[in-house]
Amino acid sequence: MALSYSRFRNTPLIKTKNGAETYGLMDGFSALKNMTGDQYEEWIVTNEYEGRPDLIALKFYSLSFYEFIITMSNRPKNTLNWPKTGDTIKIPNMDFVRKLT
Repeated sequence: MALSYSRFRNTPLIKTKNGAETYGLMDGFSALKNMTGDQYEEWIVTNEYEGRPDLIALKFYSLSFYEFIITMSNRPKNTLNWPKTGDTIKIPNMDFVRKLT
């Protein structure tokens, strides 16, 4: 059964080797690599948000679902227990996020 919806407008539909249809790499996130200062704010992680990008997304976007945007915007080398208390992370503004999704 073919998928009828992609979360990302720039995500191509591809066929796997076994013939299944799926969505490929999320091209929309290439924009996250080149964010300018007016597209995000820097935020210092407090103790209550350590290791919880979902709670950070809930705080800034009212949706924990957007935790992947927080994570991909910062590209941590290790996502286990990320971010740490005291880390300064990028929080893309909501207008920028709407363009990605």
